[in-house]
Amino acid sequence: MMVAEFDSREELYRCFMPYVNNGGLFIKTDEDYVPGDQLILMVKLPGLKQKFTTSGKVVWLTPKSSVSRVPGVGVQFSEEDNGRLRTSIEGLLAGLLDSESATYTM
Repeated sequence: MMVAEFDSREELYRCFMPYVNNGGLFIKTDEDYVPGDQLILMVKLPGLKQKFTTSGKVVWLTPKSSVSRVPGVGVQFSEEDNGRLRTSIEGLLAGLLDSESATYTM
């Protein structure tokens, strides 16, 4: 299981991948994954007591060897989540989603 805890809206914004079908998150890690790897993701969002658990698929890689980027993986949320996690993230990021600030994947 991969665990992702976000303490601030700003960090969540940098990790959210709204352009991925069903939504996704960039998770900082030094672990080795390959595109298509399936995983279980437990997510703690800022300001919420509830933790979300969903399955996902690795769709993005930033390798440890990357000089100018944070290493990690982008995980696409499963359709089985029915948009629950994506909707919660978008609600928390209201007003930030149109920002032109850099993210870990763009």
